[in-house]
Amino acid sequence: MPIKVSTIVLVSSLLLGPSIAMAGRTEPLVEKNCVFDVKTPSTLEQVRTYILVGAKRYGSELTFKVDADSPGALQLVFSKGDDHSFSVLFTYTAEEVKTTYLSSKNLNYAEEKGARVIHPNYLTWMDGILKQVQIAQSLHLNEEGEISDPNLVAELVFKTNSSWTQTSFYLADVDSDNQCGELEKVGVLTSLSPEQKEARKKEVEDWNRNVDESIFANKETMFGRKLRRTYVENTDSLTRHVAGGKPVHVRGVAVSSALKASCRPLDYRFTPEIGKKYTIELNFAYNLEGSPRNVLGTCSELVFDDTDPQARKLLKEEAPECKQSMFKGSFWKNLVKPNP
Repeated sequence: MPIKVSTIVLVSSLLLGPSIAMAGRTEPLVEKNCVFDVKTPSTLEQVRTYILVGAKRYGSELTFKVDADSPGALQLVFSKGDDHSFSVLFTYTAEEVKTTYLSSKNLNYAEEKGARVIHPNYLTWMDGILKQVQIAQSLHLNEEGEISDPNLVAELVFKTNSSWTQTSFYLADVDSDNQCGELEKVGVLTSLSPEQKEARKKEVEDWNRNVDESIFANKETMFGRKLRRTYVENTDSLTRHVAGGKPVHVRGVAVSSALKASCRPLDYRFTPEIGKKYTIELNFAYNLEGSPRNVLGTCSELVFDDTDPQARKLLKEEAPECKQSMFKGSFWKNLVKPNP
């Protein structure tokens, strides 16, 4: 029976280890830099902290250690497992961070006709690390990765009103080069009573007990789907801090498997101010008429300035300078999937 090439590659990768997955692919090595927002000045020592916090915040894929440390220069060694690593020199001032590639292991580094090349994963990792460094600086994070002073940032609280829907929120910074930014998932909200939460938890526990008592007890997946379910604690509120003085793009989507209904992506653009607190509410109003399959309803996304709880103020949406398709970027891949 003929064997597909993709099958051979998969089997070879399993037998020969992860280094084969890196084989062959290269791109020109470009040194990555980042410039800080001048509205939030930093000291040299703070920037050093931001680099270390940024490296740590990107740690879901990489681990790192400090190889050399002096004022204005920080050398870090990043590793992915035991098979891939690279060393980078971060030189920094109060306004910017520059990086210099030093060495690597199993990342296909080479010099071809006077030009340096490396595996594209290295470039992706460096972009991700520097993005986290910029976030750390904009939020004034301390060595523990926490907000050092709430008065130096703006606080966004995301809420939803419905127990019938699961609401996903996405957030993006807006800048002059990319007015929409890259939407990143904030989280999923559902407004449930304590009784509803307990019922959902019991449903998951009963399902897993039935699996454990069945002939599939030792099987992890079937048809690509996990057999056992994981209970996710539902909440009706999420908090995110952002740098004040810069416009942000907020997107909300509500999906109800019970009602067979959903809210189309709702977009909102506004500029939070430093030291203020805002509430983003996605409300789902519906009217059941005999059958859950026949739902009439409306969706609305509102933003309030709640800095002074006694003087809540509804914000007017700023005119967006572009429209971002729900089919672009990471949004479509991260679209909310209702709990089973």
